[in-house]
Amino acid sequence: MKEKSVSFLLASKEGDKREVPVLIRKKNIRSIRLQVTRDCQVVCTASLRASDEKITGFIESKAQWILKALDRTENFAGNSENLKNDGQAFLSGLNRDDRVQKDRNFVYSKKWKELAMANFEHTVCRFLPFFEAGLLPPFALKGRSMHSMWGNCNTKTKIITFSWELFNYPQCCIDYVVLHEMTHFLYIRHDKKFYDYIKKVMPEYKDYVRMMK
Repeated sequence: MKEKSVSFLLASKEGDKREVPVLIRKKNIRSIRLQVTRDCQVVCTASLRASDEKITGFIESKAQWILKALDRTENFAGNSENLKNDGQAFLSGLNRDDRVQKDRNFVYSKKWKELAMANFEHTVCRFLPFFEAGLLPPFALKGRSMHSMWGNCNTKTKIITFSWELFNYPQCCIDYVVLHEMTHFLYIRHDKKFYDYIKKVMPEYKDYVRMMK
């Protein structure tokens, strides 16, 4: 396996530029993959035959994803061990013992997971009326420790997965993430149609996004 570190100047949608070092690894695979590790390192794994131009083009095309993943990972890593006073976990009676930091990660108690999942399920039910009957397929909910995203919708397996850490945020933030992931069953990509639909249901959604940064 060959590897080297290359710095990229990536621009956000707002036009802000950030220099990001990317560890490029070449190994015996067919595709090109990107990963942001728990310690905020960006890793690009590519085929041994992939040219530098192709790898560079791929990384630059994923600039928005990389910057968002870094922001989320850095935010998670920098989270205080104290619970947020306006978060649902604290308001539900949980405390620091239910969310213990181990290295750079948090370990959540059984009670945290049970209360969080109950909240996610209830929130999904509240938003179901905003979707026309038959538009959403039957889907399942899961929760797990995730460090680069708040939620994930797998449209193939029909499973929505939420980060346990989401329960540490206010209900309005949970509402946004739930609506966001449910909307992926209608629009897979984060395009204009996707956000127009969210804005129709939740006009103030950008305020909640800012609260989670």
